[in-house]
Amino acid sequence: MDSTVKDMGPSCDIVGFGIKKCPRCGGVHEFHFPHSLPAESTAYVPCPNVTRLYRLAGFYIDTTPNVLQDELIKARVEDIHGANDLEKKLERWHAVRRAGFWLLHEYRDMVEEVAQAYIQGLNYPALTGACCLAERVMNRLVFSLRPHYKKSAHYKKIHRKERLQSWDDLRRILRDWKITGPEQSAGIKRLYALRTDAVHYVADYDYESAAAEAIQLTLQLLDWFFFVYDMDRIFRIFEIPGEIWVRADKQSDPFVIEFVLPHCLKAGATLTYLSEGGYKEDGAVVGEMTEAEFIETRKAYLKKPEDFDDGKTPQQYRIEHRGERRTFIVP
Repeated sequence: MDSTVKDMGPSCDIVGFGIKKCPRCGGVHEFHFPHSLPAESTAYVPCPNVTRLYRLAGFYIDTTPNVLQDELIKARVEDIHGANDLEKKLERWHAVRRAGFWLLHEYRDMVEEVAQAYIQGLNYPALTGACCLAERVMNRLVFSLRPHYKKSAHYKKIHRKERLQSWDDLRRILRDWKITGPEQSAGIKRLYALRTDAVHYVADYDYESAAAEAIQLTLQLLDWFFFVYDMDRIFRIFEIPGEIWVRADKQSDPFVIEFVLPHCLKAGATLTYLSEGGYKEDGAVVGEMTEAEFIETRKAYLKKPEDFDDGKTPQQYRIEHRGERRTFIVP
């Protein structure tokens, strides 16, 4: 392969090099990599003229409710929470546990703390914790998405803020940005009412039922944002057997950019990761593919990958450490 190395030295953050003849399309390409790449590493150089979509790669899985038998669940709950009133604790455990998988996010640890308080029967901390968690996640959404909505009527009000305490503002912003729908907006409104009653004095308040409702509303809200099985508005879930891909028309959606794509890999329809490291992409089609064509090509490849072997897998370059310099070496 004809290549030219452009090592810009230790003072530059980017190393660039050009390929005079790509083995896939025959074209000329230039690539840039961080200068901080470690010494003695390798870089794969895929053809940029191949259609690639985003495939979900990072997620959190909880199979406990389906995997553990009832007796094992009972033993676990008793070990953590004690034998007193065990049946009630088991009932609460099942109320806050279901099998599935979610996008990775900081909220997972906080959900666990709220759930453990609820299982233990600590209604007030469970109630207030659920409400605080919902408020934190809504703030995270608004401020992560803010740069994408500079033309929004809300931007002037929030562009200098670090947090929002008004649930009405949070609810309206998420609704107007179409991050939530009518059902989620109604849930947020009800959750705020529960929070208000919990924080302020209400005589003979029923914290037990309020905690149960608040936790369910919070979990439903979090599921809308992060529970992959409930996100077919964003993902194509197992349309390609065993795989989850971001819908092509959602790749530029602000929520997807900020909260979904960081957990994805951009891949072609004929990509395979190798057990020894790296990957191959034989048989990749040069030029634009429709999403439907991509799906059918991927299915055909998974069914019979040998039909796509053409020896034109992405070229692997070695990065050599020369003093403070990083240089790409043509193999």
